Amino acid sequence: MYMKNTNKQISLCLCLLILGLLCVIGCSKKDAAAPDTNTDKSTAGNIAGMGETPGDLTGKEFHFPTAVEITGGIKGDLFVGPQSGYCQKLGCGAFVLLQFNFVNKTGKDTILVFPAGLTFHSQNTEDQNGIILQDIAIALNKGASCKTMIYSFCINEHRHASDVTSIYRFGPITNAAPMVELLDLLKNKNINLKAGEQPDIMGRVGSLQTMVWNLTEGNGLTDLDRDNIGKLENK
Repeated sequence: MYMKNTNKQISLCLCLLILGLLCVIGCSKKDAAAPDTNTDKSTAGNIAGMGETPGDLTGKEFHFPTAVEITGGIKGDLFVGPQSGYCQKLGCGAFVLLQFNFVNKTGKDTILVFPAGLTFHSQNTEDQNGIILQDIAIALNKGASCKTMIYSFCINEHRHASDVTSIYRFGPITNAAPMVELLDLLKNKNINLKAGEQPDIMGRVGSLQTMVWNLTEGNGLTDLDRDNIGKLENK
């Protein structure tokens, strides 16, 4: 009698174990097959608002904190020299230069983060839209103003580069599949310009800009692009 009860208990445990494994396997398959609703399935050369492709830039809305003011809005610039009056110059890029006059009204020292993939929409359709390829941390002292330059990349090769007459607004954080892939490849690389470093269109900055144009105007990242990404300094 004791042996029969023990066998029944063992059988019941085995059944429960097998059932549990089937549930786990079934759920895993379902999760793997679930579509990624957060990514726009655009292909290289056919991304809305980028290159020559019509339409609005797509992605997640960027919420700028109300306790930080941008006096005068987002303006463009053409060239940033050493005596330009900026208290900090951040990001990476050479053709879409964005100037912000930040006023920190949060009541405390603040780090404002612009996320990788954030786009900037030009009010003039003849000017290039911009994108940043990596997070940018902007340090703002309590109650202080800071004229800040953000370097960004051009996503419309055949339009005009930014200049002092250019006006921009925040676009979405891109969800276009080709761009999302590039952002992922770069997330562990050091690409943002270091303090005092100027954009080098014949070096790292130029190489990254070419990659962006290969996505917005071309057929996607090339083998050379991927090799160049692999050679970038790791964080």
